[in-house]
Amino acid sequence: MPFGNRLREARLNKGMTQEELARAVHVTKGAIGNYEAEVSSPKETILINLMKILNVDANFLFQDLVDVDPAPSLSPDEVRLVNAYRALTPEGRDKVQAYVSDISALYQSEKNRSVSAQDSLS
Repeated sequence: MPFGNRLREARLNKGMTQEELARAVHVTKGAIGNYEAEVSSPKETILINLMKILNVDANFLFQDLVDVDPAPSLSPDEVRLVNAYRALTPEGRDKVQAYVSDISALYQSEKNRSVSAQDSLS
């Protein structure tokens, strides 16, 4: 649902007319009509006031306009590792980061050797 429709829905849910909302945010009734028809968009300060008066947040008003990739879900093992990492002292975290960096470099080195060996066989 577009922004204008969401704004209209929020206004109606609050039981307000365009004129009442316009007075509350210090714009004209025509401005509210234009926002709802998506002829124009409210300035940032007006938008903040609209959200406060209508008791909605930007997520509600813009949810269909922003294409956001959902956060990747973690496996139970990954959750356990993240929680264990967070429980470490800063020194412990430094050691884990160094260890992971070393293991990663070793893995990459082995992977490169394997690719080189395959290339020489071709």
